Amino acid sequence: MNYLMGLCVGTSSIKALLANTKGKVIGTSEVKYGIDSPHPGWTEQKPETWFNSSVKAVRDILDFSAINPDDIISLGVSGQAHSTVFLDKEYKVIRPAPLWNDQRTIDECRELKEIIGEKEILKLTSNNVTTSFSLTKILWLRNNEPENFKKLAWICLSKDYIKLKLSGKLSTDPSDAATTLCYDVKNYRWSTELMDRLKLDPLILPEVEPSDKFSAKISKKASFETGLPEGLPILTGATDTSGEMLGNGVYRDGQALVILGTGGVFLVYHSNYYKSKGILDMFRYPDGKYYSLGVTLSSSASLMWGLNNLGLDLKSTEKKVAKNIKHLDFKKYVDSNKFKILDSEISGILPGSNGLIFLPYLAGERAPHADPDAQGVLFGLNLQHDKRYILRSIMEGVAFSQRDCIEVVKKEGFKIEEIIISGGGAKNKIWCQMFSDIFNSRIIKMSTEEGPSLGMCMLGAVSLGIYGSIEEASKRFLKIENIYTPDERNTEIYDKLYEVYHDLYFDLRKTFAKIQNFKKSFSI
Repeated sequence: MNYLMGLCVGTSSIKALLANTKGKVIGTSEVKYGIDSPHPGWTEQKPETWFNSSVKAVRDILDFSAINPDDIISLGVSGQAHSTVFLDKEYKVIRPAPLWNDQRTIDECRELKEIIGEKEILKLTSNNVTTSFSLTKILWLRNNEPENFKKLAWICLSKDYIKLKLSGKLSTDPSDAATTLCYDVKNYRWSTELMDRLKLDPLILPEVEPSDKFSAKISKKASFETGLPEGLPILTGATDTSGEMLGNGVYRDGQALVILGTGGVFLVYHSNYYKSKGILDMFRYPDGKYYSLGVTLSSSASLMWGLNNLGLDLKSTEKKVAKNIKHLDFKKYVDSNKFKILDSEISGILPGSNGLIFLPYLAGERAPHADPDAQGVLFGLNLQHDKRYILRSIMEGVAFSQRDCIEVVKKEGFKIEEIIISGGGAKNKIWCQMFSDIFNSRIIKMSTEEGPSLGMCMLGAVSLGIYGSIEEASKRFLKIENIYTPDERNTEIYDKLYEVYHDLYFDLRKTFAKIQNFKKSFSI
């Protein structure tokens, strides 16, 4: 039996998945890590941590599965987009990588708009300027760490770094290249014109190769470190978002995906290029077509903020578990069952949270409001509200933020015929039902929980000719776990509440800027 392996460099962990060529998942592994925030608004990680975690994840899955590593015939890596690695001429990391949700480049965004202009950038790249894109991070390095900028020979994205360490070869793919804001999405090439106008050397940009091409091989050194066979073919790979789409069976027009990860993403596949207004990002899909997306910066992160700061009512939970359960075992039980406990807490709270509305702008916002000054808000708080209402309103607010994105998608002319939901937050059934009610749409949950890693296995299988297309591979690898249908009464309530939610950002936009200026004035 032959096997396929997929890796995903996530924001909070590395995930590995091993599947056989018939579509059966043999095993998964995960190695978690943290995010460094040395200054307010900064988020960064050491690329070396990604690689060391990848090595452990691969070792763990090989040990668990007990397969012969020589039977693995494909490795694919996906990874968090935008998170930018700065390398010197010897491929050594210069400094920690600013992540996709890093907000330090506000001044560089203004610089880009002043030097090039928003319309011109949109024309050259098919995307608008936000703090997420790598180009703003390159400018930040030049403006703030000139000594490090002098060392800069290459940039790459998270999955590219893993492939570099595994093979010694540096390259990227069109999906990740598009997330740099240095790439001409329409014409499939780096925008050397943009780089020249910014007086940046285009040679710092790596070679772009197709996502489904086996562009590298496991080196002897990496084979010793990981246990994978020397010479194992490695795909160029893709962004985590497009990998998630692949791993959830999104491959045709009319399909869309909601990802409930640290951030929230609404993605729509389209086979034809369209003239973007810049509200949605537009990237290349691994099959050479396109996908557009709206990214909200604090999705499951908002809920985890609520759980970490408000906590769960564990008294009733303690009564349900054995009296002799050890303290550490109870903590482990709570951690692994937090969504079930949360469901029991909020199930008695009616839709709409008694008029309490949450704006999930805990790290600024990106779509549809590209506003790093935006702040989290609890609106409508009164004496009747306790933490149950707050937790439910957080979940509803995150779903409303994704509805903001779907409304933009519809205005752009896309027809949405099928919506699939994925990500860690999609394990919560009440949350999935909220999305169905708030979208007024049927929502499908696939059985897989490791979409990007599975997507890389599927892409490898297609590239090897085992399956003729992603559609054919999807029929073998994927199964529907649940289908959520909207409740008419709940949808009516949420439609009314969404009107208020939608207006709140515009009512508070100037106030957000004032608060940020206040913080800067007093170094808060």
